[in-house]
Amino acid sequence: QLHKVRFLNISHNKLAEMPDCIGSLTSIEMLDLSSNEILVMLPSIGNLVHCETMTLGLNILEGLPREVGNLRSIKYLTLESNNIKSLPVEMGKLSNLEKLVISGNREIY
Repeated sequence: QLHKVRFLNISHNKLAEMPDCIGSLTSIEMLDLSSNEILVMLPSIGNLVHCETMTLGLNILEGLPREVGNLRSIKYLTLESNNIKSLPVEMGKLSNLEKLVISGNREIY
């Protein structure tokens, strides 16, 4: 019943993983999962084709799934202070991306 949710902030909840239901929130425009303990983003994150702002900073992410390339509406993506080592090539498809924050990922290349 949450398919009409447009803004979701579940930051600061000590989540160890991305909740499965998030991939079904296809109307979402803003998603904040920052300041949790998320290690892996599920491929279903690519279903959020209307999302314009996604905040994933301050987790323990080691990377992103290639499905992130489906986020064609994304304008602002923050990934700061994670453990990301590389970004998927599919991010090149994000033609609306205006701001990408990747600071604090010590091993990124």
